[in-house]
Amino acid sequence: PTKQKILTNIAELKKIKKEITQKFDELKGKLNLKYLLREALQSKSPLIFCACLLLILILLVKKITEGVAEIKLISQVIPHTTTNIYAELTLIVFAGMCLGVLAKYVSKVPTTYGNNDLGEYTNYIQTYNQYVSEMDKEEQKSLLGFLKETLDEINIKNKK
Repeated sequence: PTKQKILTNIAELKKIKKEITQKFDELKGKLNLKYLLREALQSKSPLIFCACLLLILILLVKKITEGVAEIKLISQVIPHTTTNIYAELTLIVFAGMCLGVLAKYVSKVPTTYGNNDLGEYTNYIQTYNQYVSEMDKEEQKSLLGFLKETLDEINIKNKK
């Protein structure tokens, strides 16, 4: 992708981040995953889908665990300096760690069908993993940048 296309994607990511965060805050207890992911699933862009999924996973982990320890712990998987080699692996491992935390708190995890089954999440994460591995290095780096920025914002809010 061209530099222009990546900048457009980054602007779009920021807009979507705001929308999803607002929806998430509005929904409070009644979380409907399909509703939150509708935005992501309608997107034709794998980058946007992946960013939406990452954001939703982070928001879910934060809400369900009601603490900061888990977010801090999973944030540690992200290296301070990112080389191209680690971008893809970091993105995939991070999503897996989120799924692991959701599995620990499975009774609190909102599902579309009301059964505490992570199958729905697993399917989305499999799609996410496939998209991440098909992205070029620049897209992976911008997605990782988005992830770092989102975690930094959450960790800063938690310190206040």
